[in-house]
Amino acid sequence: SAQSVTPAVTSIASSTGNFAPCPQGLTGITYTAYAAAPTTAQSPISTFRWTRPAGTSVASANADSSVVTIYYLSSYKGGALSVAGQSACGVRGTARSQTLQYLPPTPAGISGNATPCINSNETYTVNIISPSSVQAAAVGYSWTLPRNTSIVSATSDSASVTIAISSLFTNGSITVKAKTACGVLGGARSLALTKCEVSPRSFTLTEVAEDKLYPNPNNGNFQLYVNTGIAARTNALVKVIDMTGKVVAQYNTINNNGVINARYVAGYLPNGVYTVQYTVGNTSKSIKMIVQK
Repeated sequence: SAQSVTPAVTSIASSTGNFAPCPQGLTGITYTAYAAAPTTAQSPISTFRWTRPAGTSVASANADSSVVTIYYLSSYKGGALSVAGQSACGVRGTARSQTLQYLPPTPAGISGNATPCINSNETYTVNIISPSSVQAAAVGYSWTLPRNTSIVSATSDSASVTIAISSLFTNGSITVKAKTACGVLGGARSLALTKCEVSPRSFTLTEVAEDKLYPNPNNGNFQLYVNTGIAARTNALVKVIDMTGKVVAQYNTINNNGVINARYVAGYLPNGVYTVQYTVGNTSKSIKMIVQK
């Protein structure tokens, strides 16, 4: 019988041992196509024909192109390699394709407090997804923060970050993307953040006869209720001062017709004795506060 088709390509091997090439690789990657020996009904393979993704170039090939070296340029954005055997008459057999791993998986989500309080530290962690056979593994994570926040610390791969929430924070989103060993960023996952709102505690008429700092001891978060004696609506300043005299927290607040009644968040303060000082105009008073967690 006449010989027509060539044997199918059975496998493709990579010189790197994987199929996750980096754009702008300094050296080319060599690929080898393997095919079975022809049967009596098949034509022998004369040459191998490769199909490669955009952003690549062939650096070299052996005589029958069963072995090719490919460069990945900066414009490379993933794709697949495909190769088929071709007979001397130009008849091609069944091709073998190999998807190249380029993008990392998009994180499943972000775990953390969606209503952080100002002047506090919060930790956010990626919900990691394992890569599929056509995805590249993530070696790290890239974060984008909302305004008036900053990173305090992070794990070695940045899968978990601790951020400081400043007194100017109102709302925004924290976003994370997985990053491959090639520096390629994957899809984004975001968590919307809104500043926590804490209502001040109500005091009885008996309790308001004297200045109150409640609770005391506390965990750094406290309510201040004081009678300033200044019967006007004016600005006031509240400071938290440690035993060395350093101001460790500061808040702008309102003296509302002789009363300051507000909730303050300073859960990042370590255990110790502090002085809470409030100032209205030229008048200042202080109350001792104990932080005990």
